[in-house]
Amino acid sequence: MGNIITSKNSWELLLSSIAGAFDGADTFVLGTFDEAENYKYKTIITNHRTNEEISKYITAIKLTVPDSGDKISSIKATFDLEDLIVKNDDYVTIKILNSNESAEITILKGKAKILNRSLNKINTSNYSIEIVDELNKLFEKVVAEDLFLFDKYIYSEQYKENSILYIIAKKLGFKDEQMNFEDVRDSQSRLVKIPFMLLRKDNRYIDELQTLLDATKGRMHIDNMDQIVFQNGLFEYDKAIAYPFDVRNILRSVEENYKYTEKNGVRVTYDSYKYLANQVIFDLANKVEVAPGTTNVTAKEFVIKFITDLATQHNITKAEGYYYENEEQIRIPLLLGINYELIEFSETSAKVKFLNPYTTKFYIDKFEIKGIPLAMFSDNEVSIKATKDMLENEENFSSYNKNKYIQTEELASDIARVEYIRNCKNKKEYSFKSNFVPHLEPGDICTLKINDIDTLIQISTIEHTLSRVNGFYSEIVALEYEKIEQKFNYSKIESLTAKDSFLGTLNNIKDQVDETDKKLEEVILIEGARGFVSETDPILEREIKEPDVWFHPGTKEFKVWRNGKWNPAREEDIPPALMTALKAQAGIFRIGGNDTEAGIFFQYDKDKKNPVFGATDPENLAQVSIDKEANVLIRNANNKLAFNMRNPENPSEIISQLLMGVYNADDTERHKNTLFQVGDESTGSYIKFERGKLTNVIDGKDIGETVNNIEKGNLTINANTTFDGKATFISAGSDETTIIRDGSISFTRNGQTITTIRNMRSGSIATDGNGSGYVDFTGMKNNLIILPSIQSFNVSANVRSLNCRAEKDPNYVAQNRYKFFVYGTQENQEAMLFHTSYSNSWGATAYTVGCEGSTVGISGITTKRPGSSSTGIKNLSYSIISLCQIVQDVYIQGVYYGRVSYTLPAPKVYASKENVAVEVASTSAWNGFSGMSRTTSSKDWKGIEVRTSLSGSFVVNARGEYSWEGNEGGGGSGTVTKWTNFNMDISLSPSLSFSNMKCYYIPTSVQTIVGGGTVSYLAIEQ
Repeated sequence: MGNIITSKNSWELLLSSIAGAFDGADTFVLGTFDEAENYKYKTIITNHRTNEEISKYITAIKLTVPDSGDKISSIKATFDLEDLIVKNDDYVTIKILNSNESAEITILKGKAKILNRSLNKINTSNYSIEIVDELNKLFEKVVAEDLFLFDKYIYSEQYKENSILYIIAKKLGFKDEQMNFEDVRDSQSRLVKIPFMLLRKDNRYIDELQTLLDATKGRMHIDNMDQIVFQNGLFEYDKAIAYPFDVRNILRSVEENYKYTEKNGVRVTYDSYKYLANQVIFDLANKVEVAPGTTNVTAKEFVIKFITDLATQHNITKAEGYYYENEEQIRIPLLLGINYELIEFSETSAKVKFLNPYTTKFYIDKFEIKGIPLAMFSDNEVSIKATKDMLENEENFSSYNKNKYIQTEELASDIARVEYIRNCKNKKEYSFKSNFVPHLEPGDICTLKINDIDTLIQISTIEHTLSRVNGFYSEIVALEYEKIEQKFNYSKIESLTAKDSFLGTLNNIKDQVDETDKKLEEVILIEGARGFVSETDPILEREIKEPDVWFHPGTKEFKVWRNGKWNPAREEDIPPALMTALKAQAGIFRIGGNDTEAGIFFQYDKDKKNPVFGATDPENLAQVSIDKEANVLIRNANNKLAFNMRNPENPSEIISQLLMGVYNADDTERHKNTLFQVGDESTGSYIKFERGKLTNVIDGKDIGETVNNIEKGNLTINANTTFDGKATFISAGSDETTIIRDGSISFTRNGQTITTIRNMRSGSIATDGNGSGYVDFTGMKNNLIILPSIQSFNVSANVRSLNCRAEKDPNYVAQNRYKFFVYGTQENQEAMLFHTSYSNSWGATAYTVGCEGSTVGISGITTKRPGSSSTGIKNLSYSIISLCQIVQDVYIQGVYYGRVSYTLPAPKVYASKENVAVEVASTSAWNGFSGMSRTTSSKDWKGIEVRTSLSGSFVVNARGEYSWEGNEGGGGSGTVTKWTNFNMDISLSPSLSFSNMKCYYIPTSVQTIVGGGTVSYLAIEQ
């Protein structure tokens, strides 16, 4: 057997052979340029259940490699068999040997499935068999329990244990050596992190993977080495040309199809998540009383709901109770297992049982839980348009479904960019048949050169045919490839860290040596927080306070002390200076470079065998570097000196920048306009020189503003100035005066008052026709002149008039409250409403339907004998169980419009000799539809039909005594009258008669107050 070739190393062989360094006759790939080779390949198909090579029974195989960029799909092979030598779930491999059997390639490993069987007249069968790759086994695995993930990378090889793809792959049973994943980086090469993710119980993992692929525009498949392969689609890695197609390997012709689009933009909506401040998320509203001797078995289970749907770093921070002993109150802290049991404690809620081991009642009055709530901000939006000034009515955007993994503006922008390239540009699609190319797969970039076609293509799908008769060949479908241009700038990184509490420098580093066990412990003090570098929990040897940070040098994990326990630390939990100081304990120096820059880097890197040199490496703790454009950069967490650097907001501009003692020197968004700064704003004292602006703040006071005011002649008198009576200001050389008196300012000329300005207030208020908007003019005089005007108004069609007014609210005189009204009057639209069920919900537009001369007759009587031989009845009483109704249904032109019902009065109940009788007899004229409104479509007469019927029946419960003749008893032979109690129900269904009626409707119109809007107002004191 010759060399085993995989799709990964086949192109390396091709490159070698093209360079003349490899014998082309012995390579698989070079054979693909010879059409004659298509008839020389050998197929080896093995059924591993029987350990039998079954190639001789198979004439042809169709093998389909789908486009995994759109949907996760399995590679499938289909072939026919005359004898059933393959059964369901048999494990089958398909290998290909080149003509001289010097190279071998495995194209599929998977399980078999029988698709169908055809049987002809001579009793011979033909079975269709399908082989599906190992990816298929993943489709049914589901999430066992709700899985909460916070601040996880989608995938990072360096931090794979903290990556969602890795976590899911491990849940699916893959080993580390079976994972071949690319880092998920955005268009600016930054690792993509998801703030929050919830994998719901019973969700299929394959659906989670599919959603992740959509959020990364990636591809996933199982290769012939049984590895699960993931390729990121957000960041354009330097992809080599996988293969050239030209006249040497294209069979017959190439079909060039034009794919046009009318889409002129794309809009991506997403939900973002932000952490709120650490706070109380649950506290007892009322004390809990626990009976003596309550145990875990007898205790009631309490369900605790937090103030938000989700919280992290949560813990019980205060739990106290008390009981009485000899009338003395004994207060104690609650102990887990003694005073309470936690049944459940998740990120969304908790379940607890309170216990009482004492002989008296136990009262719990404090049970506090603190945590960091996670708030969701829904329906954020990023869009890309074909033209910047496109109007809304010109938009014809490509749709994109909201994806739960897209939670940041940066990721949403990248998705919009990729979607725009894919869906908003005209493209060419190429399809052709080629020599057999099993080393290629969807997503590969190839060249296509034939006649006047000379372009790059990206393979969408491949279908291979392996035939002993017609040879081996491949059918390719590919799209014209357009590389997505990258712009590597870092001006849009947003930090949610509270910058006013953790300004730090790398001083106060203290080493302590424990002489007992010679263990070195690093204690790093940064203002507002402390960091511990230790293999063991620092709480074992010292007091821990919030928000101390623990760095474990063995596992490289960071934890923060919050709410009485260690929690996995988020980036915003650790000040940049403290992060640098902690990582420095495990940092290493590297001197080197790449094609763009070189220098000295102090880095924190788990993988010390794979150093990354570059100023954009997020793990550079400190660096001194120079790049090929002579840019010089010296930086650490709090300081930065840059010479001749490109402005990230405007790459064509060269700037220099000096930052000293700032909170985060790498926060390019915050410092994008800063040329020079010493000190951070959070300290209250700093010097900052921005473009065209100098700020000098000492103890929170801007010295520059004070100097500027003096230079401009602005003088502020910090003392009270009192004018007794009025103040008059006379303009020199004129007869104009300004008089201030009684809270008003008057302007006069020649002794005549021209204008007077009194106290006034203006603003706007949202309101409606009911006066829902109001303003309290506190401090102003009660008698105000209110001048309202319409600022905006929202209403539907058919507005007849607009109204705007204000009135004083007599119920709130002390507050000086005025209510504002804005509304329109509207005449209702005519509309035909069709209803198929009874309803009282009708339109406001109505025509009154009525009927005249309707005479309804009700009659009926029924009797019932309480006993088979009863002769009389006494002490009769009764109660009505149910009454009968007259029901009239309205139909207009055969369409059902509604129902009116009328409950009949109670029937007459009386004794009639040996029977109880129930009787009803009444005839009355009844206008059943008076005031009943139904909507019609026009004012023409309608054919109205009223159907009258009886609903239900009269049911009466009768009670009393009935007489009957019986033996006198006592040896006598005569008869006597005896009485027996009875209780029985009697039902009566009367008959109904009615005369014809005249039906009509009266058109009416209704005007209503509608709409609402915003009122601008000016309030002036009189």
